[in-house]
Amino acid sequence: MPPHHRTTGTTRVHHTAVVPAFRSTRHRVRLAEAEQDHTMRKLTIAAVTLGIAAFGVAVPVTAQAGTGCNTNWNSHGRDGNVRAWSGTDCGGTLLGVTPGNDPNWGDSAGPFQGSDANSASSVMNSGYVGGKDVVAFYYWTNYDDTAYGCLKPGELYVDDLARNRFTNNANMNDNIMSHAWVTASACAPGSFIS
Repeated sequence: MPPHHRTTGTTRVHHTAVVPAFRSTRHRVRLAEAEQDHTMRKLTIAAVTLGIAAFGVAVPVTAQAGTGCNTNWNSHGRDGNVRAWSGTDCGGTLLGVTPGNDPNWGDSAGPFQGSDANSASSVMNSGYVGGKDVVAFYYWTNYDDTAYGCLKPGELYVDDLARNRFTNNANMNDNIMSHAWVTASACAPGSFIS
């Protein structure tokens, strides 16, 4: 028989079992509470991890689903034009609609004129897909490519330009001076807006 066991009569007693009853009950309660705390911590960590993973899947990579822009898009679809509005979510004043380019949104010629310059807060690319189907919006007039942001046709629209920056890091909201239709290859990596 191992040395840590002894026999009393016909009953075998283990040395660790000789503990006052109140202490062993308290000890069992503490162990049960510790196991429950450990299980709850694991469940909390699992829930947080699952929540973070689900959030990552749920966040869209494309334009935010603004009801104003969605409604506007659904009213005309892909009709070959670029549009810009003074308000977010394709709201406020419609500044202009055109299938062409405009080198100066602040002059008195073209589809965008006068106070349209530096007024856009949302834009839409409903141009036809293929060839020059990306709209480059410029910080300066005359398509100055030192600062621009490009909107792909698959992105459809940007409902809040404040989320985007030109290639010179200036905020795009209320800062567009000209636009041109270009190919995607004319836009630098990191210049695409959404």
